[in-house]
Amino acid sequence: MEALFTSFLAIFAVLILGFSFSAVYRLFIGQR
Repeated sequence: MEALFTSFLAIFAVLILGFSFSAVYRLFIGQR
């Protein structure tokens, strides 16, 4: 049960990281 929670947390963190990275990337492209 704990391993499942850890894997879910890892996937959630990766999703948030990817989303924020793409948002910053689009903002950087829009400024140029």
